Amino acid sequence: MIPKMKYFIQCDEVRNDNGKLAAIGIFDSIYALIYPAQHKRFFIMMGFVGGQEKHHLQVNIASPNGDMLAEVKGEVVFSSSENVVNTVFAIDNMPLPVEGKYPVSIFLDGDFFSEQYFLVQSPNSGVKRTPEQIAELLKRDDILKTASVEMTCEKCRANYRFQQDLDPAASPKQGFMRLPPGEFFNCGSCGNKIDIAQLRRNLDNIVGIPQSWMQQSQGDSQRQASEPQQGPSQEPPNK
Repeated sequence: MIPKMKYFIQCDEVRNDNGKLAAIGIFDSIYALIYPAQHKRFFIMMGFVGGQEKHHLQVNIASPNGDMLAEVKGEVVFSSSENVVNTVFAIDNMPLPVEGKYPVSIFLDGDFFSEQYFLVQSPNSGVKRTPEQIAELLKRDDILKTASVEMTCEKCRANYRFQQDLDPAASPKQGFMRLPPGEFFNCGSCGNKIDIAQLRRNLDNIVGIPQSWMQQSQGDSQRQASEPQQGPSQEPPNK
């Protein structure tokens, strides 16, 4: 008998209080300013019903580009087809390479069972500011008005420094250049074609936001970097 999924939950934490599971920070979207990013702790909690004996469970998480990011395995063990069996997976420092839709594929006994997903996006993704809005933001002291990035050509190791400004009339600082239009940049030294699409989105995500947003994002990254990396872990099914 093939089990049925009673629920699927993505969250920041799952707590077990004397056999009662509590999902903390339930989400279907994750927000980040700069990519690649990480989600500190990523939990998946599932409930199954209607099965018999033991079933092998596998969950794969892929990027929007189809690259495999995580694979976790476990078992679902039924004592009765009427009981709900809970399974919890925890993944530390879940990689989030780009914005987009991340499919979560579930396999039971080696066969495809279900597909879920979550979204990863910037809090101001797709925002188009009018000249009036830009003028108001430029008056505020708490707004990030410029952002810069250094890029190295992987082929010839030539370095480039780009700058993005909230004020379209602003001139780049000495040693910097404006980010060229389009999704690719041709290296002036070797002609290598460099993808700058995500770099552009990163700068767009930063320019025009409150400085506190950036400080909070940097603090989260520093905390993640200081903690030990752990592989996927599974809590045993709870009946």
